[in-house]
Amino acid sequence: MPLGIRFGIEPEKRRLENTLAKLDWYDSHGYRVRFPAGIDPRTAQFEEIVRALEREFDIEDYRKASAKIRRGYSSIEPDLVKALEEATGRKAPSTFEVILTKYGTGGSYNLSNRIILNINNRHPIETLVHEICHILLEPDVKKRGTIHEKKEKAVDSLFGKIQNILKRAKT
Repeated sequence: MPLGIRFGIEPEKRRLENTLAKLDWYDSHGYRVRFPAGIDPRTAQFEEIVRALEREFDIEDYRKASAKIRRGYSSIEPDLVKALEEATGRKAPSTFEVILTKYGTGGSYNLSNRIILNINNRHPIETLVHEICHILLEPDVKKRGTIHEKKEKAVDSLFGKIQNILKRAKT
Protein backbone atom coordinates (compact mmCIF):
# COMPACT_ATOMS: atom_id res chain seq x y z
CA MET A 1 0.00 0.00 0.00
CA PRO A 2 2.36 2.74 -1.07
CA LEU A 3 1.44 6.34 -0.44
CA GLY A 4 0.91 8.95 -3.10
CA ILE A 5 1.25 12.21 -1.17
CA ARG A 6 -0.09 15.51 -2.54
CA PHE A 7 -0.36 19.02 -1.13
CA GLY A 8 -0.86 22.58 -2.26
CA ILE A 9 -3.09 25.64 -2.11
CA GLU A 10 -5.91 24.08 -4.18
CA PRO A 11 -6.31 20.98 -1.97
CA GLU A 12 -6.28 23.29 1.06
CA LYS A 13 -9.08 25.41 -0.43
CA ARG A 14 -11.16 22.26 -1.02
CA ARG A 15 -10.44 21.08 2.54
CA LEU A 16 -11.60 24.40 3.99
CA GLU A 17 -14.71 24.42 1.81
CA ASN A 18 -15.61 20.85 2.82
CA THR A 19 -14.96 21.62 6.48
CA LEU A 20 -17.24 24.64 6.33
CA ALA A 21 -19.99 22.52 4.77
CA LYS A 22 -19.79 20.02 7.64
CA LEU A 23 -19.11 22.46 10.47
CA ASP A 24 -22.41 21.82 12.27
CA TRP A 25 -21.87 18.05 12.06
CA TYR A 26 -18.34 18.38 13.44
CA ASP A 27 -19.63 20.53 16.30
CA SER A 28 -22.42 18.10 17.15
CA HIS A 29 -19.97 15.18 17.26
CA GLY A 30 -17.35 16.99 19.34
CA TYR A 31 -14.67 17.38 16.68
CA ARG A 32 -12.14 20.17 16.88
CA VAL A 33 -11.53 21.78 13.51
CA ARG A 34 -8.71 24.07 12.46
CA PHE A 35 -8.89 27.13 10.24
CA PRO A 36 -6.26 29.71 9.33
CA ALA A 37 -5.19 31.92 12.23
CA GLY A 38 -7.61 34.68 13.13
CA ILE A 39 -10.52 33.14 11.22
CA ASP A 40 -13.90 32.57 12.78
CA PRO A 41 -15.52 30.07 10.40
CA ARG A 42 -18.99 31.07 11.60
CA THR A 43 -18.64 34.67 10.45
CA ALA A 44 -15.86 34.84 7.84
CA GLN A 45 -16.59 34.89 4.13
CA PHE A 46 -14.90 32.14 2.14
CA GLU A 47 -12.77 34.68 0.24
CA GLU A 48 -11.43 35.97 3.58
CA ILE A 49 -10.58 32.42 4.66
CA VAL A 50 -8.73 31.80 1.38
CA ARG A 51 -6.71 35.01 1.79
CA ALA A 52 -5.71 33.88 5.29
CA LEU A 53 -4.74 30.46 3.92
CA GLU A 54 -2.59 32.08 1.23
CA ARG A 55 -0.82 34.24 3.83
CA GLU A 56 -0.05 31.20 6.00
CA PHE A 57 0.87 28.75 3.25
CA ASP A 58 4.50 27.60 3.39
CA ILE A 59 5.33 24.75 1.01
CA GLU A 60 8.30 23.72 3.15
CA ASP A 61 5.99 22.75 6.01
CA TYR A 62 4.29 20.24 3.72
CA ARG A 63 7.54 18.93 2.24
CA LYS A 64 8.95 18.25 5.71
CA ALA A 65 5.72 16.59 6.84
CA SER A 66 5.62 14.48 3.68
CA ALA A 67 9.16 13.21 4.26
CA LYS A 68 8.42 12.40 7.90
CA ILE A 69 5.21 10.55 6.99
CA ARG A 70 6.90 8.57 4.22
CA ARG A 71 9.75 7.60 6.55
CA GLY A 72 7.43 6.48 9.34
CA TYR A 73 5.00 4.66 7.11
CA SER A 74 7.62 2.84 5.04
CA SER A 75 9.17 1.46 8.23
CA ILE A 76 5.96 -0.43 9.07
CA GLU A 77 4.19 -0.88 5.73
CA PRO A 78 4.76 -4.61 5.05
CA ASP A 79 3.82 -5.70 8.57
CA LEU A 80 0.90 -3.26 8.69
CA VAL A 81 -0.59 -4.49 5.42
CA LYS A 82 -0.32 -8.12 6.48
CA ALA A 83 -1.89 -7.47 9.90
CA LEU A 84 -4.76 -5.38 8.51
CA GLU A 85 -5.58 -7.87 5.78
CA GLU A 86 -5.55 -10.74 8.26
CA ALA A 87 -7.70 -8.86 10.76
CA THR A 88 -10.30 -7.73 8.21
CA GLY A 89 -10.21 -10.58 5.72
CA ARG A 90 -10.09 -7.90 3.06
CA LYS A 91 -7.39 -7.00 0.55
CA ALA A 92 -5.98 -3.52 1.10
CA PRO A 93 -5.98 -1.04 -1.79
CA SER A 94 -2.79 -1.18 -3.82
CA THR A 95 -2.04 2.46 -3.00
CA PHE A 96 -3.37 5.32 -0.90
CA GLU A 97 -3.67 8.89 -2.05
CA VAL A 98 -2.77 11.09 0.91
CA ILE A 99 -3.57 14.78 0.81
CA LEU A 100 -1.74 16.84 3.40
CA THR A 101 -3.53 19.72 5.07
CA LYS A 102 -3.26 22.07 8.02
CA TYR A 103 -6.99 22.55 8.34
CA GLY A 104 -10.17 20.76 9.23
CA THR A 105 -10.06 17.74 11.50
CA GLY A 106 -7.03 15.59 12.28
CA GLY A 107 -7.82 13.29 9.41
CA SER A 108 -10.56 11.95 7.20
CA TYR A 109 -11.06 9.58 4.31
CA ASN A 110 -12.93 9.15 1.08
CA LEU A 111 -13.53 5.83 -0.58
CA SER A 112 -11.89 4.06 -2.15
CA ASN A 113 -8.41 5.09 -1.14
CA ARG A 114 -8.10 8.82 -0.34
CA ILE A 115 -6.92 10.06 3.05
CA ILE A 116 -6.77 13.68 4.13
CA LEU A 117 -4.14 14.03 6.84
CA ASN A 118 -3.60 17.10 9.00
CA ILE A 119 0.13 17.74 9.37
CA ASN A 120 -0.42 19.52 12.67
CA ASN A 121 -1.14 16.17 14.33
CA ARG A 122 1.31 15.13 17.00
CA HIS A 123 1.03 11.53 15.74
CA PRO A 124 0.51 11.66 11.97
CA ILE A 125 1.33 7.98 11.36
CA GLU A 126 -1.28 6.89 13.90
CA THR A 127 -3.86 9.16 12.28
CA LEU A 128 -2.93 7.86 8.84
CA VAL A 129 -3.36 4.25 9.98
CA HIS A 130 -6.63 5.13 11.73
CA GLU A 131 -7.99 6.42 8.41
CA ILE A 132 -6.70 3.32 6.59
CA CYS A 133 -8.67 1.24 9.12
CA HIS A 134 -11.77 3.27 8.26
CA ILE A 135 -11.33 2.54 4.57
CA LEU A 136 -10.91 -1.19 5.16
CA LEU A 137 -13.94 -1.39 7.46
CA GLU A 138 -16.22 0.86 5.40
CA PRO A 139 -17.87 -1.94 3.37
CA ASP A 140 -19.06 -3.56 6.62
CA VAL A 141 -20.14 -0.19 8.02
CA LYS A 142 -22.23 0.56 4.93
CA LYS A 143 -23.71 -2.94 4.84
CA ARG A 144 -24.82 -2.72 8.47
CA GLY A 145 -25.80 0.94 8.45
CA THR A 146 -23.56 1.52 11.46
CA ILE A 147 -23.92 4.85 13.27
CA HIS A 148 -20.88 7.08 13.62
CA GLU A 149 -20.05 6.24 17.24
CA LYS A 150 -20.12 2.49 16.61
CA LYS A 151 -18.05 2.94 13.45
CA GLU A 152 -15.37 4.69 15.50
CA LYS A 153 -15.44 1.87 18.07
CA ALA A 154 -14.93 -0.71 15.32
CA VAL A 155 -12.00 1.28 13.94
CA ASP A 156 -10.53 1.64 17.43
CA SER A 157 -10.82 -2.12 17.93
CA LEU A 158 -8.96 -2.84 14.68
CA PHE A 159 -6.46 -0.11 15.48
CA GLY A 160 -5.80 -1.76 18.86
CA LYS A 161 -4.83 -4.99 17.14
CA ILE A 162 -1.96 -3.29 15.34
CA GLN A 163 -0.58 -1.07 18.12
CA ASN A 164 2.60 -3.13 18.38
CA ILE A 165 3.36 -2.41 14.71
CA LEU A 166 2.74 1.34 15.12
CA LYS A 167 5.25 1.53 17.96
CA ARG A 168 7.97 0.60 15.46
CA ALA A 169 7.26 3.50 13.09
CA LYS A 170 10.29 5.71 12.57
CA THR A 171 9.51 9.41 12.76
